[in-house]
Amino acid sequence: MSYPTYYGKTKFSMTIPGLDPYFTRNSNPDLWHPNDFAQAVSTTALKPFVQGLTMIGSRGKGSIPSYANKCARFLRTGAGKEIMSIATEVIKLRLASQRKTLTEKGFLLKNDSKFYGHLSERHDAKQRNNDDRSRDSEQEEQRDHDEQSDDQEQREDDEQSDDSEQEEQRDGDEQDEDSEQETVSHKPVSDQDHNEEQPEPPRKNPKTVQGTPGSRPFNSDSKALFIKRYLTLGTKWRLNSGTIVEDRLFKIGVNCTSLHSVHSFMIDIDDTWLELMFSKQDWHEICSQWPEVPPLSKSVTRYIQSFDGITSVKGLKKILKERPQGTEEELVYHCLENWCDIYEDDPSAFTIADKLSESWWQNEAWGVLRKLAKGVTDCKMLPGDVAGVESKRRQNEMFRSKESSEPGTREQQRARIGKKGDMFWRSFSEPVRDWAVVEAAKTWNAFGKKYIIESTSKLPRQLYDILLHRTQEVGGAHKMRGCIVPGLVIGGPVLQQVQLCWGLQGANVTRFGRAISTRLESSAELLSESMDAIFTMLLFRTTVVSLMDRYHEVRRRREQQTEVADRRALLAGPTRVRQETKPGQDNVPQNLLHSSP
Repeated sequence: MSYPTYYGKTKFSMTIPGLDPYFTRNSNPDLWHPNDFAQAVSTTALKPFVQGLTMIGSRGKGSIPSYANKCARFLRTGAGKEIMSIATEVIKLRLASQRKTLTEKGFLLKNDSKFYGHLSERHDAKQRNNDDRSRDSEQEEQRDHDEQSDDQEQREDDEQSDDSEQEEQRDGDEQDEDSEQETVSHKPVSDQDHNEEQPEPPRKNPKTVQGTPGSRPFNSDSKALFIKRYLTLGTKWRLNSGTIVEDRLFKIGVNCTSLHSVHSFMIDIDDTWLELMFSKQDWHEICSQWPEVPPLSKSVTRYIQSFDGITSVKGLKKILKERPQGTEEELVYHCLENWCDIYEDDPSAFTIADKLSESWWQNEAWGVLRKLAKGVTDCKMLPGDVAGVESKRRQNEMFRSKESSEPGTREQQRARIGKKGDMFWRSFSEPVRDWAVVEAAKTWNAFGKKYIIESTSKLPRQLYDILLHRTQEVGGAHKMRGCIVPGLVIGGPVLQQVQLCWGLQGANVTRFGRAISTRLESSAELLSESMDAIFTMLLFRTTVVSLMDRYHEVRRRREQQTEVADRRALLAGPTRVRQETKPGQDNVPQNLLHSSP
C-alpha cells in the first residue's frame, strides 16, 4: 500500500496555505510529531499530522499503530478537540484523489480501515488483568471485523460522550505502550468492571494510579512526607461545589505508585488524567482566571509586523540593513540576524537536525535568549549547567531540618548544590535570586522521556521553588496571587513557554500550564510563522519583568508598613513585660526593645 507524497502546486496549497513546502523540504520525524499538531491552532500547524501520514504511509518510517494511537490521544485533548474538524477536512482532501471516504468523527477510512481505523478504534475502559487478556484480544479482532463490514455501526459507536472516549482511548494507549515499552500519559488502574458508570463528581475515582512517567517511585518515605505536609497545610481552596482541592489532591496522591505533581499540591492543567479526577464544573473553575501578562509595547509589535510578507532571505536582509531603536526591538533584530545565517547554511540545519547537539540549537537558533535580561537592572541570563539558587536553599533547609532530629553523617552535613538548569534569569543584587528557568533538549519529542520528565517534573519543581521563596519573602500567597513564574522548554527548533501561578484561593495549591509550542521554520518563506517564536521569547521577558515589578512593589510596601509599626512602638515608649523567673525569685521588669531574640 502506498500513499502519494504531494509536490509542487496542488489543490492543498489553496486550502491550507504553506503546506506544500513541508512535503518538499522536511524529512525529519521530529517536525511532524502529533503533539505539535494537537497544541497548535493555526492552519499551518496541520503540517505535522499530514506529514506524519505521508512519511509512515509512503516512506515506511515509524510504527503505524503507535502513530495512529498518539494522534487519536492528542486529538481528544482540550487543544485537539478545537481542531478536530479541521483535521477531518485535511484527511478528506488528502484522500480525495484516491476516491476514499471518511467518517466525520472517527477518522475511519471505509476502503482501508486497517490503517486509518487506528484513529477511531474503540478500546475498553479499564486495564485488564492477565486472565482477561486473551478474551479481550478476541473481542478486538471481532470489533475490527465489524468495522470493516458495517461502517454504520462504527459511526454509532463514535457518538459516545467525550468522557467515555477519553477513557477508552487511554486504555488503548496502554496496549500500544506494552509493545513499545514507552509511557506517555497517566492511566488509572481499577478493580471495578469496565462497564460501570463513573460517579459525578469526580468523573473517576482512583484506586492505584501511576505518577509522572520516568519519575522516582512513591515509596513509604515519600508517602510519610506527603502525609506530614498535608497535615500542616494552611488555608485551603474551597470550590463553589464545596470540593476542597487539597483534600482531593491528597486522596489522589496517596494512591500513586510514582511521584507526581499532586505531591507538591500542584495541578497540571494539561494533565487529562488528573482532569478526570474532578467534575467538569470543578475542573473548569480550577483552570479559570489565569493571571494576565502585560502585552508587548506598541513599538515592538509594529516592528515585528514589519516582517509580514517576507518570504526570502534577500527580503529579510533588506529590512535588517536598518538597525532599530529600543531594547526589545534590538532583541528581535539580533534573533533574525542569527536566523539569516541558519537559512543560508549548507547543509541546512533542518536536514541534519538529528545530528546537531543541544548546545548548537541553543546558541545558534535561540542565542538571543542570553540577552533577554538586557536593560533590566542587576539581572543576567545565566547559561550553562547551573544550579538554581532557590533549589539549593530548599534542599539545604530540608537536610538541616533532618539533621536537627537525626545525627547527620559527613555526607548529610555537606552542602547541597540544588537542581541544575540550562539557563536561569538571575538578579545579582543581594540576596541573589532566580526568577525564571530554561530547559533545553537536542530534539523536540513530546513523547520522549527527557521532555516528559523535564516538562512535568523537573522544570515545574524549579519554578515552584522560585514562586514559594518569593511568596514567603512578601508575606503570603494572597500578595502574589496574580503573578506568573515562567519557564521555557527548548527542543531543537521548537520553543514552548510554561507558566506556574497560585490557585484562586488558599495558600497551598499552585497551577502549572503550557502555552502553544512555536518553532523556527525551515525556510524564510515561512518567516511569518517563525515570528511566533519571537513573540514567545518576548512574552517570556515581559512575564519575568512583571513578576519582578510586582514582587518589589509588594516588598517595598511591606517594608514601609514595618517601619511605621516600629516608629509607633518607639513613640509609645518601653514596653514592660514580666520575665519568667525561677520559683522563689521576684519577677524583674524587662524592656522588650532590649530583650534577646
